[in-house]
Amino acid sequence: GIETSWRYYRMDPKAFTQMGVLKVDFFEEFVRAGFDVLASDLDVTWVRDPRPWVTGQAAGMQLLAHADVLVSTDIANLALDTARSERWRYAEVNTGVLFLRNTNGTRALLAAWKRKMLDELTAGRLRKDSWGFNDQTYFNMIVRALGLQGVQSQGVWRQWLAERGLADGEVDASREGDRSVYRSRSALPLPSGGSAHITLTALPALEFSGGHIYFVQHEQLARATPPVALHTTYQFSDTPAYTWGKRQRLREAGLWRGDGD
Repeated sequence: GIETSWRYYRMDPKAFTQMGVLKVDFFEEFVRAGFDVLASDLDVTWVRDPRPWVTGQAAGMQLLAHADVLVSTDIANLALDTARSERWRYAEVNTGVLFLRNTNGTRALLAAWKRKMLDELTAGRLRKDSWGFNDQTYFNMIVRALGLQGVQSQGVWRQWLAERGLADGEVDASREGDRSVYRSRSALPLPSGGSAHITLTALPALEFSGGHIYFVQHEQLARATPPVALHTTYQFSDTPAYTWGKRQRLREAGLWRGDGD
């Protein structure tokens, strides 16, 4: 079992990372059983159906249908989140909204993520004063070490099509405004043996929004574009003993329906 003296697990990096390992175990079980997984943190509100984005049917999102992993970000400046921009790679990716497709690329990434957390736990590097380290920290470390290349890059496109089992011309790489996806330069080991390259990209921050873009900048209101998912980040008061800060933000936005408590 997981033991901690803290009432708030997040302040105990060891216990919180142990919870992260269990979470990845849970993801692996579903992927191993043949399912795609869409996971979100408890403080995410779903406003619209996300399926058009993960299946590539939403405008400009055709390539997302062929990504192994889609993840939200903590970007607070939409100018850095354009369709072909790679600036999201230098921001914090936020596993609070995470889509995992049933592919070898996903299996390889999940195995690397869990291995990184287990290595940190085994090495005993997680101390009480390293509370900023958690499963999301290690996910970011893995993603930044992948050496991601845009699949439309010269020398990558045809190789990527072959890996996806797609015929040349089946997907149009030249469509302006289409959101890019990225392939790892090197392959990661698979739990069952062999290895796989990973294709990953960030979900668009306007539709899969953090708290600053929605509550402070009011970008969705200004653009008349409701979010698909709203993560109440950039907000104090998220402990079990004091959750009212996030609740109040949602109340003010007309997105809280639990006012019996």
